[in-house]
Amino acid sequence: MPNLYTPDFIYRTAKEYFRIGTVATGYFVKNLIEDPYSYAKIQAPAVNISFALELSIKAILLHELGRVPRGHEFLKLHKLLSPEAKEKIAAYFGKTIALGGDFPIIRYKKAQSDHEPNTHDCSTVAGVLAMHQDAFIEWRYAHEFSIKEPTIMDFNFSAMVRVTSSCFQYIENDVIPITSIR
Repeated sequence: MPNLYTPDFIYRTAKEYFRIGTVATGYFVKNLIEDPYSYAKIQAPAVNISFALELSIKAILLHELGRVPRGHEFLKLHKLLSPEAKEKIAAYFGKTIALGGDFPIIRYKKAQSDHEPNTHDCSTVAGVLAMHQDAFIEWRYAHEFSIKEPTIMDFNFSAMVRVTSSCFQYIENDVIPITSIR
């Protein structure tokens, strides 16, 4: 049995969540209709892509720190990365085009009142992480959607795919020897 507490294993797990999330996103977006249950069709892909991003950052942190910090908050995890990792991920982000084409920005309103528009700048890694800071937590708990009324949750699939892909590129090119990834 392989050692499960390695950057390589965590990276491979993240890639599987990502693959399932992006495939499902493509399918559900093509079949998305405006109805009260539309959010249910994109909830699972949003959770998978969010978890893939979290795991990819944790794979890098395990490589750099020798441990995996607890928690799901993207900005807190990102702050723990070395300056070199942040710089290279940002560089990959600048060159990355979302895999699978353009995915939508999904807005789920928990209440019918008017809400402020999304003001997060998704042109940077930090902006994407700020917009999706609690995405994994918020999107995976469907049974708690009515607890914190009123709330609005945005999910920019293209931006999340780009950041996650950038972390993967960093892992593949700079963290794990390419021979061990294949």
